[in-house]
Amino acid sequence: MTRRLAAAAAAAYCALTVAITWPLVLRLSSTVPHDLGDPLLSTSILWWNAHVMPLTERWWNGFAFFPARGMIAFSDHRLGESLLASPIQWIGFSPVVAYNVTLLATFPLSALAAHWLGYTLTRRHDAAVLCGLGFGFNPYRMAHLEHLELLASFALPAALTTLHLFLTTHRRRWLAAFSLTLVIAGLCTSYYLAFFSVLLLLWVLWFIRWRDRYALIAILAAAACAAAILSPIALGYWRIHQAYDLRRDFFVVSTMGGDLTSLATASNLLALWRWTSTFNGPERQLFPGLTLTILALAGMAVAWRQSVRPRDKGDVVALVLVAVSCLFGVIAASLARYGPWRLQWGPVTIAGGPYFKPISVALFLLVIAGAVSSRVREAWHRKSVLAFYAVATGVLFLCALGPTPRVFGRQFLYEPPYAWLMRLPVFGTEIRVPARFAMMAVLALAASAAAAFNRLQLQPRSRRLAALVLAAGMVLDAWPAQIPLPDLPDTFASAKADGFDAVLELPIDNGFADAAAMYHAMFHRRPVVNAISGYFPPHYLPLAFALDEGDYSALDGIASSGRLLLVVDRRTDPDGHWRSVLESYPGATHLRDDGPRAFFALHPPPSPSTCRSSMVPIAGASDGDGPVGAGWMLLDGNPLTIWGSPDKQRAGAFVVLDLGRVVRPCAVSIMLGREPYQFPRALSIATSLDGSTWTTGFNGPLSSFVIRAAIATPRDPVIELPLLNEPARYVRLRLEASHPSANWVMADVGVRVLENQ
Repeated sequence: MTRRLAAAAAAAYCALTVAITWPLVLRLSSTVPHDLGDPLLSTSILWWNAHVMPLTERWWNGFAFFPARGMIAFSDHRLGESLLASPIQWIGFSPVVAYNVTLLATFPLSALAAHWLGYTLTRRHDAAVLCGLGFGFNPYRMAHLEHLELLASFALPAALTTLHLFLTTHRRRWLAAFSLTLVIAGLCTSYYLAFFSVLLLLWVLWFIRWRDRYALIAILAAAACAAAILSPIALGYWRIHQAYDLRRDFFVVSTMGGDLTSLATASNLLALWRWTSTFNGPERQLFPGLTLTILALAGMAVAWRQSVRPRDKGDVVALVLVAVSCLFGVIAASLARYGPWRLQWGPVTIAGGPYFKPISVALFLLVIAGAVSSRVREAWHRKSVLAFYAVATGVLFLCALGPTPRVFGRQFLYEPPYAWLMRLPVFGTEIRVPARFAMMAVLALAASAAAAFNRLQLQPRSRRLAALVLAAGMVLDAWPAQIPLPDLPDTFASAKADGFDAVLELPIDNGFADAAAMYHAMFHRRPVVNAISGYFPPHYLPLAFALDEGDYSALDGIASSGRLLLVVDRRTDPDGHWRSVLESYPGATHLRDDGPRAFFALHPPPSPSTCRSSMVPIAGASDGDGPVGAGWMLLDGNPLTIWGSPDKQRAGAFVVLDLGRVVRPCAVSIMLGREPYQFPRALSIATSLDGSTWTTGFNGPLSSFVIRAAIATPRDPVIELPLLNEPARYVRLRLEASHPSANWVMADVGVRVLENQ
């Protein structure tokens, strides 16, 4: 790509960015596009990156989720985006301007990188423009307008380009460039680095032959260098996630995969396709654009017709596999229509179960049939760019459907590729949204569209006209009706936070209000309790749930870590509820108001005193349904083996511990397990000599104890509840409040006794 054409393309992509996001460029310092959630999260992290040395302990600990440590590892660190955002802040612009400029830059950078890829594959600028528009400006990108870290995908097409150039020229500089692009991709978002490994594997299988094994070794070495450079970040995430035992639940991951109808679902921001947004919600709007799709399909159809070859044995095998596939398709249809069936023929029994299993077999046979056909084998033999990116598009979109692919909400495949990926450490424990594989798929689709346009045999004038029409169609597919540009939250005087260890804004809502609290931290420069993120520290959900449910003693739990400034905005508290709560709350002192906000100081409460003597063995345990296996569930010290109530928390439910002999219990120790938000909302603990007459030693809400424990030992929080030190053989734990959604869960329980008895 010549310098003049590169400059012209860059200018055109920048102009299109300004037009498609208009009038954001006129309000760079006073708004963020889309909403006040993730954009403010990214803005505050970019501010932090610009003012604190990355990878230091202070940087890792961050500025939110006070007093939790390692806050940066709860989300993407955005260090790649900070390569642009930090200098903008250093020369005097605000973090909001830095965020908006960085956001806008992701569009032309992604388009220009894809343009480079398209030109490398086709050696034509008209095809390259279509590739640049297809990747830099598409409906899927607009569906993630609020996610800066996902828009910063420009390193991915650049990485593919360097691979193609290295394979063609064998020049080491392209290996170095490949390694650099991987580093930039990893700095921008960990999602794409993991997802790109799948595309890289497919690329190697298609383009590398045995005679190219030394090139493969070189590529792997370059990737290893990039991994080594990124390893301090990876090790930091691993260390913090291990400390908190952060992992993704399979059910959550399966719900964050796309539906097959997601491929036709676009964002409600789009002028032309917003009517499809009701098919699926956010994160499941995977529509890549009609023009881009039609171009790729048309090119593949032309290539298929042009690759006529004499039939061979592979085609015969393919026909047989297609016939067998159709048979399994009929079986699947019968199971979907009539349900499971069973046929008995003498000693032979044929049974049909879930319909998605024969569908999976049918599709697998079709894939094998395609692989053995003469056309596909010939395309692989000549390293067809169009065929590769077409196949990659299908595989990557299939991965975007997650571990349980669905159509209209019903699973239609068994053990798809993403389920295999989940057996790998990163995919199985860290990746939450498989649907974001769609960005990889759109990249492959854009490359296949460029290659497809290159296959169309058109006269020069017709070719220019076709390119112009297709480019206009791609822009129209991605054109927004109107981009929301909400005003930034107002701030309060930073001096209000002087002398405080942290700030808590009430109410906690895990949404825009918490994002605004993070935004405010850039001005008062104190840690905030509020935050939004991909992960939550163990103390945060118990705090949020307790306060929302009216258990205000949770404030003592969070205040135990330092002196807090409480901020109540009457615009989010119109009936004055929180103000009245804090005015009567022990330990809270009303400070001078400032405009619509009321300020309170919350002093650390005295630490609860409990005995720390030895545990007594538990001889047995029982609940309302009979004996409980105390030996392996309630007294094994393992937070992963839990006792749980069969129903939701119900007042009156109980567990009785038999200590086997008369002792003087002074405290009950309860290990909450890995889901402390399911703590008992109110609990009484009573002791008895005979199991019939009970003396209550503790009765009250547990949120304060739970929050303290989750802060002190976040991986395995344990609460200690005091008793009266009176002689007893039995200890009864009884729920004193019901809860509509939380179970009563205990991973371990123990009883401490006075040692001098």
